[in-house]
Amino acid sequence: MPDPIAPYAPRPLLAEVDAGRAPSVPTREPFSADHASFDYVTITVGIGALFGASLSATVDRDGHVYLATAIGAGFGPTIATVSLVAGIIVDESRGAAGAPPIIEGDSVNGSVAYGPSVGVTSYPGGTAIEIGIGMPQIGVSFEHAWEIR
Repeated sequence: MPDPIAPYAPRPLLAEVDAGRAPSVPTREPFSADHASFDYVTITVGIGALFGASLSATVDRDGHVYLATAIGAGFGPTIATVSLVAGIIVDESRGAAGAPPIIEGDSVNGSVAYGPSVGVTSYPGGTAIEIGIGMPQIGVSFEHAWEIR
């Protein structure tokens, strides 16, 4: 029985072995193209009833650090909210490692949380899907982020 933890090693194509050619082994793209990890992680603290404001700190996959302020509208059982989310850029404008920052500038976000949190954000560098944890709330916001490092 094969070891379930061993890495996958593709077998050569049977036609290549039968023809006496050296078997080719498919190669993988670099890790950055695998999209196996998140593009950024954000922690947000907000205050407000139907209308409010928030502050966020974000670290992207290249180590860029951003601070952001936002205004928004939403609804929740408390006046204060806190969330921790990770995002994946899902459209074609996703840059390669070393590309200009993906998060700096204006963005629009919609999210819902009740413990688990999901959201969608449109950044200058692309559209992202976010998952994480957060206090119960539903809302939309307009945000501006500045790269600080």
